[in-house]
Amino acid sequence: MQRRVKFWCGVAGLWLIAGTTAGALLFWRFHFLVYFLAPFTVVLLTGAIVMSLMLGVSRGLSRTKRLSLIATCAALILGIVFAGPVYRARYEEPSLQGPYLTWSDDPARTMTVSWTTPVAEPSGVKFRPGNDDQFQLIEETALTQYHSVTIRGLTPDTRYQYQVHDLGDRLFSFQTGPSDMPEFSFVVYGDTRPLSGLSYHAQVVRAILKEDEQTPFSFGINTGDIVENPHSGYKWQWQVFLDNIVPFARSRPYLLCPGNHEMRGGSMFYKHYLNNGMAEPWYDLDYAGVHLVFLSTQDELAPDSPQFQWLKNVLEKSGTPRATIVFSHQPMLT
Repeated sequence: MQRRVKFWCGVAGLWLIAGTTAGALLFWRFHFLVYFLAPFTVVLLTGAIVMSLMLGVSRGLSRTKRLSLIATCAALILGIVFAGPVYRARYEEPSLQGPYLTWSDDPARTMTVSWTTPVAEPSGVKFRPGNDDQFQLIEETALTQYHSVTIRGLTPDTRYQYQVHDLGDRLFSFQTGPSDMPEFSFVVYGDTRPLSGLSYHAQVVRAILKEDEQTPFSFGINTGDIVENPHSGYKWQWQVFLDNIVPFARSRPYLLCPGNHEMRGGSMFYKHYLNNGMAEPWYDLDYAGVHLVFLSTQDELAPDSPQFQWLKNVLEKSGTPRATIVFSHQPMLT
C-alpha cells in the first residue's frame, strides 16, 4: 500500500513539475501571469485526466466501469485537442462587426467608414451634421462582406452623426479634422497580435479610452503586427482585433502601418479588413499642419525602390509643416 501511495505521489509530482516548467518557460519570455497560468493549467488538467484513467483501471473496476472511464477521459482529451480548430473554423467567415473609421483622403473633409457582414451585401451609410435633421445617404451596389464607404465633401472641424444600415439603428459620431492648426493629441501603439490565443489588446484599448476621458485623442495609430497569422484558419484573429478596436475606432480614425505578421504571403486579408482606399501600403496625410507619413517596412526601401522615390517626392512637396512624423512597423534604428 505504501509503495502504491509513493507511486501515485510521484506521478502527480511529475505532472506538477511539467506544468510548472512549461509555465515558467513561457513566463520567462512574456512577463505576464496569464502566460504562466495558461500552460500550467493545461498540463495539470491533462495530467489529471490521465491519472484518473490510470487510477481507475489499477483499482480493479468492473469492465463496464473501466470502459466508461476510458471513454470519458478520451472524450475530454479529444475535446482539449479539437477545441481550438473548432473555434477557429467557426470564425472563418466575417461576422457582423464594426463600424471602424479611417482616412483615405483629406482628414478635414473626408471620412471612411468600414464594417463586415456574414454574407455579401450592398454598402450603405447615412450621415448628417450634428445639428441637422436630414440624413444624406451614400450607397454602393457592389456585393461584399468587407464594406468600406468614403464620405466626401465634409465641413472641417464639425461633428457628424452616421448610421450603418447593416448595423441597425444605432447612431455613431465622428469629428472632422480642423482647417487651422490647433493643438491636438493622438495615440500610438503596436504589436497587438495574440500569442497562442492570448492577447492584452482589449486591456490596452480600455486604458486608452480611460485616458481619452482626460485627454481626448483625435485619432489612433497602430504600427503593425495586429494578427499572428493572416491566412485561412486564423481569420478569428481578425475578428478579435476588430472587436477590440471598435470601441475606439467607431468615433475616430484608426490608422495602420503593415507589420510582417499580417503581410505574410501577401496583403489580401489585410486589404479585405483594413482597406483605406490607398493604392499602396505606404501613404501620407496632413492633420492640423502636421505631416503624417506611414511607411511599409514589408516593402523595399532601397534608394531605387518605388517606396523610396515616393517618400522623397512627398517630403519635397510637403513645404514647411509644423512637424513631420514618420511611422513604421520596424524601427529605423534599433
